[in-house]
Amino acid sequence: MKKIIGLLIAVATVLSLALVVSGAASGVSILGSVTSYNPGNPVTIELKEGDLVKYTATIPAEEGDNLVTQQFEIKNVAAGTYDLVVTKAGHLKYTIEDVVVGRTKVDLREHSNEEISDIRLISGDINNDGSVDVKDVIILTSDTVYGKGYEEVLTKSADVNGDKCFEIKDLIIVTSDLNYNKGKKTVVYEQEEVPCVRYSDFGAVGDGVTNDFDAIIAAHAYANANGLPVFADEGATYYIGKTENCAVIRTDTTWTGATFIIDDKNLNPWQNNNILFLVDGDEYVDDFEITSLRKGQKHLGFAPGQDLLVTVENDNIRQYFRRYVNYDASTPMSDTFIVDAEGNILSDIIWNFDEITSCKAKEINDPLVIEGGTFLHKVNRYDSQGYFYRNIKIVRSNTTVQNLTMKITSEGSKGSPYSGFITVIETAYVNLKNLKLDAYNSFGGTMGTYGMQINYSANTTLDNVIQTNDILDESRWGIMNTNFCKDFVVKNCRLNRYDSHMGVTNCTIENSTIGRNGVNLIGHGDFILKDSTVYNDCLFILRADYGATWDGDIYVENVDWYHSSSCPSIIYARNDSQHDFGYTCYQPHNVYIDGLNIYEYNAPAGNNYPRILCYYVRGETIGTLSPYVLCERVVAKGVYTESGIPTYLSFNKGDYPNTKWEISDSNIVKGYLPRAD
Repeated sequence: MKKIIGLLIAVATVLSLALVVSGAASGVSILGSVTSYNPGNPVTIELKEGDLVKYTATIPAEEGDNLVTQQFEIKNVAAGTYDLVVTKAGHLKYTIEDVVVGRTKVDLREHSNEEISDIRLISGDINNDGSVDVKDVIILTSDTVYGKGYEEVLTKSADVNGDKCFEIKDLIIVTSDLNYNKGKKTVVYEQEEVPCVRYSDFGAVGDGVTNDFDAIIAAHAYANANGLPVFADEGATYYIGKTENCAVIRTDTTWTGATFIIDDKNLNPWQNNNILFLVDGDEYVDDFEITSLRKGQKHLGFAPGQDLLVTVENDNIRQYFRRYVNYDASTPMSDTFIVDAEGNILSDIIWNFDEITSCKAKEINDPLVIEGGTFLHKVNRYDSQGYFYRNIKIVRSNTTVQNLTMKITSEGSKGSPYSGFITVIETAYVNLKNLKLDAYNSFGGTMGTYGMQINYSANTTLDNVIQTNDILDESRWGIMNTNFCKDFVVKNCRLNRYDSHMGVTNCTIENSTIGRNGVNLIGHGDFILKDSTVYNDCLFILRADYGATWDGDIYVENVDWYHSSSCPSIIYARNDSQHDFGYTCYQPHNVYIDGLNIYEYNAPAGNNYPRILCYYVRGETIGTLSPYVLCERVVAKGVYTESGIPTYLSFNKGDYPNTKWEISDSNIVKGYLPRAD
């Protein structure tokens, strides 16, 4: 029954509006209305840059006759200026020039110019010569057309109104003042000013002293109810002290030119410690059900009729039994993935779900953008194991946060950890771009304190996210943490750590610098590190607390690695098989290295020989609780140390008896070198 309902939804969607533009959700929608004769012929809408067609939508043919008004939507349109061209058989081309697409949807139906809000096509171009004139009248009134049966007439376009007849009704349409002696229609689009909401409209003072947060909350509530963008007042400084509520953001928000002071000095994690800005708006879909899934599955078996972010769980199978820290904490088997309207699964399914005890599906809405703003954070002085929030939490897909700065301006000698100044949970296509963030002080604690935390999300991108305090400072905890993410991209960034706790599936780090906390990971699929620099004693650390597992391949291309160790390792793994993590643990199936330069900084004196693989179980007994599958193949090319000392395969020959080594153009000894200690 579920499959049938899904297919009916998909068919109904296609019949009511066939669009269409494929691909990942990016860009905005253009909506409009077309009025024309003869619905039995389809309408084509094109967005063009010059002569190049960039996007196409189709209003399909449908039963009926006479004059009809039909709606269209072109999704995922990138920013730019386009000509919108509408064509239909028997009608003249209609062009709206210079349609400006920005970061919010363009609804032509709301334009004050009626020639844009209702695209009314000129009808009666029977001979398809680009004009409606006497030549069309002659064809319609000829003895071979006028009054004849539909099947007798070859020139079907003479049936202007679509009633399958050639008669006076068609002649009236052709000769009316709206159509006769008319040519192709061209209208120039004029962008209209969009009303907006400002914080000062709701009483925000912006003097850096008055607590303005209630006014900020009220401004967003009004904007959400009326679909209006929000602007901070340029030059204002908004003080945010104690508050029991949060501002809900559901419309584009611009903080450019404004400063926000978040004052946590006198707060504790058990009181007045809430999310400050909640970016939401994606609705959960009712009656969406999946009963099972297979690893690698590519289609749901039914069409949901819209793009969705799906999260499934099987609570009867527990995984990620943590070792060492928070010992034996676990989670249900879970997976998060994107599904398109036709039911295609766009993310890798990583587990076999024989049963699913929980299934949630969220809409993926049009893009929302949060722009600018400087946040000055006076952090808490409370010494506890409780987490602080006081953050921006994003639970809405297709959200971009860009050109924002967070600076820690005041801290004491102690403080409770933060869960993530920017937190992203259960989303698709979130983009964090051009951000400047400080990492928090750990104050010697063992709990993570984060600038960014991203969980249960697919297709997240960090682009030009720059940590503004020292990425080699040992007092700062790793700035980011992720769990259960898919298709994660880090590019043009400078961070003191990349970390996936409970797994990432497919990740690329490129043109980036990773500091002293290194690249920490477990997960699945392809992990690609390219055109980047890493400062850590190990290029990769497979997290031992989750089994040091990477069920996939690792790629290294054109990387500079700086270490300060006497026994540095390209891939460090520790798993003695004495702990059951709830899944089979793997070292990477294949490791591909093409260009790795190894440097020392603050390293001990002597020859600090690197190893490619480190299966480190010194002083431990290999158990049998959870088998550890070792690396199958290493392909290394262009691996050199600045000092000229060679790189070895591993520590002990017996560690990798079945691994295939393919070494070329490198200063690598095809041998093993035990630890000096």
